[in-house]
Amino acid sequence: MLLSFLKRIFGLGKKRVSTPPPEHKPTLELNEKTEFSGERMKKKSSRSISPLNVFVLKDTVYMVFKKKDGKLYYKTAKPGKKFSGKGQNINIKIVGKKKQIGKISGFIYLGNEVRKGEEGYLIKTILRGKEKTFLFSGKTINSITMRRDISSLPGELIFTSHFKHNGHFVGYFNDEGHISMAVVKDFKKVNYVRDVAGSDIVSYSPEVLPIVTSSFHSSAGIFVLLDLSFTSSVGTSIVLGGAIFEESNPGTLSPWRTSKPIFEKYFDGEKMAVLGSVFCGNSFYLYIYDLNTGKVEVYDLDLPFLNRRNNKYEKIVQKYDGNPVITPLRGNFWESAATLNPSAILLKDNVHLVYRAVGNDGMSRLSYAKSFDALNFIERGETPIFELVNPRENISENDKKYDLVMYPSGGSWGGCEDPRMVNIDGNIYVTFNGFWGWDSIRVGVISIDQKDFLDKKWNWSKPIYISPDHEVNKNWALFPEKINGKFAVLHNIWPKIGIEYVDSLDELATGKVVAPKYWHRGGKYGNLPPHWVMVNEGTPGFQWVDPGILEQSPWPQDGENWDSWIRSAGPPPIKTDKGWLLFYHAMDKYEPHIGYKVGALLLDLKNPEKIIARATSPVIEPRNWYENDWKPGVAYSCGTIIKDGDIYIYYGGGDKYIAVAKANLRKLLHTMIHDKDDDFSY
Repeated sequence: MLLSFLKRIFGLGKKRVSTPPPEHKPTLELNEKTEFSGERMKKKSSRSISPLNVFVLKDTVYMVFKKKDGKLYYKTAKPGKKFSGKGQNINIKIVGKKKQIGKISGFIYLGNEVRKGEEGYLIKTILRGKEKTFLFSGKTINSITMRRDISSLPGELIFTSHFKHNGHFVGYFNDEGHISMAVVKDFKKVNYVRDVAGSDIVSYSPEVLPIVTSSFHSSAGIFVLLDLSFTSSVGTSIVLGGAIFEESNPGTLSPWRTSKPIFEKYFDGEKMAVLGSVFCGNSFYLYIYDLNTGKVEVYDLDLPFLNRRNNKYEKIVQKYDGNPVITPLRGNFWESAATLNPSAILLKDNVHLVYRAVGNDGMSRLSYAKSFDALNFIERGETPIFELVNPRENISENDKKYDLVMYPSGGSWGGCEDPRMVNIDGNIYVTFNGFWGWDSIRVGVISIDQKDFLDKKWNWSKPIYISPDHEVNKNWALFPEKINGKFAVLHNIWPKIGIEYVDSLDELATGKVVAPKYWHRGGKYGNLPPHWVMVNEGTPGFQWVDPGILEQSPWPQDGENWDSWIRSAGPPPIKTDKGWLLFYHAMDKYEPHIGYKVGALLLDLKNPEKIIARATSPVIEPRNWYENDWKPGVAYSCGTIIKDGDIYIYYGGGDKYIAVAKANLRKLLHTMIHDKDDDFSY
């Protein structure tokens, strides 16, 4: 769904513009007969002007309005400032046989030329009870001339200002609950109209008809503003949402879209409406006006997702043109549904992947592939190389529980998931997420001799489980070498880096050493310390956190970064001369449906719990088709290798495919070390 406002109305912009109704006010309810009948709403209109629209031209905001004489005027102001003065007249010229265009009801600035040297404007009117739309053009707004009647266009069509795609104007409108796009070249006809896939609009009230109110081009794409406001007998609630469409393909909905209102404000006893919005520089301004007085208010909204500048890491970490490198095989029962989330090691100059495979039975198993050049995986296993056998053993009947919410993951609901592989002293260790019966998810470890691995003799050790039972733990990773003679187990990255050092992994399996849990998701269980606090670390849900640990957190606490919702560690850390390079997965908690992106940290070599550098932008974003085909917006990495000075990052795309991205290691590290917050790209 494009907008999921049902029962979830929370402000996203700056707090100063999010004003909920006072507690003593009744809940606003809508019905077809709702009207402003209260004493406060009976104010006689003192409106001398009727605002029609706002637009920006050369860093100046224009407000077009109509006076009581029925003529058009405009005022100007700096972005974010109030309009002043009486306004200047817009001279409208009617040519040809048509002498009347009717009563003016709307005005749209196209922001592009429709004739040589003349920019285009649309004027909407009511003529003999019918809605009409006319195309005008002029060298300046002071004098514009009618060119043709274009009433055949959809009446609610809003064109994207200052933007053309392949020489065509692009517009959007709400068509019975979903967004449709129209493309027009010369306004003689609509070239085509198409629905935008996945753009269904769900309002929090069935009586509210969402309206496309603005559309403009930003560095993040084409932003479409949706008006879901409503009125009642006691006031007006202005509610706005939006979506971003791809610049290169305006009919494609980008992963960037709002799941919560970007603006919500209640006007007690007032009848208000949205006038329009402008995007100037890196600032978004919303204009609202009083229907009784015509007075215009302006709001400066903080919408960081519109300010997506060029991500420097997109040029450093480049995705392979031949992606995906591994896809499901219908003939293999264990990997017929999905192949994803690969781990990787480099042995004898060959890349070996152990990846998660999902069959039509919904079970996750581990499968194998090999490449001679790190890009083309011609050799694949003929059978699964590992699967959990009777994971319910030693579980009492009372503990065998099945939870549809907890267990479905990446298209499966059982088995072993998301392997992370390292080679330590000639032994291959693989950590994985195991479905241990049905009472919890635990982190398991298996190992195999390197020679058996190369010979494809899958003589795995019996799994041991190193995370506590009756808890949900996932995505632990081993460091690829012992540190001070001990195994180093990375078990947390939020709210701080958590590492346990043990002589043997059995110490964790037997409970001799218990990795501390810094957080707990969901309800506050009785065994949690009473001083733990609740934080909104992501939607849906929340987490309980030790406040002392939270104070030590190296992560930004303002919640405005692209990685405001830290999900998990990625592949095992990679040792470099600059530090331990750790990739991780994160989301924006204000955009939870966008999915997983891959970030990068650099940890101190001597004290890996210390973060010494962090990429301020994602190094991999899910923007390609193979990252959105099954589960939209997912890039999830479990494996990396270094070869000939380059680092290869293997990752799952859309919970269905395996892809690879490549970067020069030194360039990546140099960029991270010298990265500054003022270069932040979101």
